Amino acid sequence: MLRPEEQVFAAMLTGFANRQLARNLARTTVEGRENTVKAFAAYVNTYPWLWTPAMVDEWLGDLRSLRDLKRSTIRSYSESVRAFCHFITDPLYGRRPSGPGAQDLLAFFASVERQLEELDVTAPTVKRSDQELINLLAIRAGALHLGLANHCWFLDPGKALCLKLARSSDRSRPLVGMCDSARCQQATHHSCHRIGWATSAVTSPSLHQQDRTRAEDRTSTTHGRSRTRRAHRRHD
Repeated sequence: MLRPEEQVFAAMLTGFANRQLARNLARTTVEGRENTVKAFAAYVNTYPWLWTPAMVDEWLGDLRSLRDLKRSTIRSYSESVRAFCHFITDPLYGRRPSGPGAQDLLAFFASVERQLEELDVTAPTVKRSDQELINLLAIRAGALHLGLANHCWFLDPGKALCLKLARSSDRSRPLVGMCDSARCQQATHHSCHRIGWATSAVTSPSLHQQDRTRAEDRTSTTHGRSRTRRAHRRHD
């Protein structure tokens, strides 16, 4: 049985292949690109969400110097990895955020796109459009707090479930490590969080292991496990 991270990588490769086939590319081309991506993943011995540009440079450099591959072949390999990375980061094909705060976040980005479309396209330079985008995103970006299991968009301290649960008097920042992100309306889950949720869903204590716990503890654990599974399914 594949580990959760292996399942995610396999799903990415399947989606990448389907996208190319849908664009009427030859199956041999699709298979060649998939094999190239697999070869790169094996070389760096890590998964796409941990790849860096330096890894690609090192890989291509080794192919050029050690295997003496032609420049056209190197370009082909580079293009295959680039196309794969573009696919898995494209919001039209990639995984959209989930979690209680996802709908509000997506609505915000949609509003930014609408406002950008209304900009004066006859402006003499692109600088104004870039600045407009920065201004539109600045407030939301300033409210972002990154977490291992979720992201927190700390726009309204009154809605921060972590502060309520901890009864914290400091309302200047969230307690991301205490976040119950399956319930908090300011939390979102993204692709980078999927592995953690998938692992938690698999490794959480099963119900038959809770026989000796108190009834109320079993109920709490059962509800927490159910929330974890729901959050994991939403990623998919």
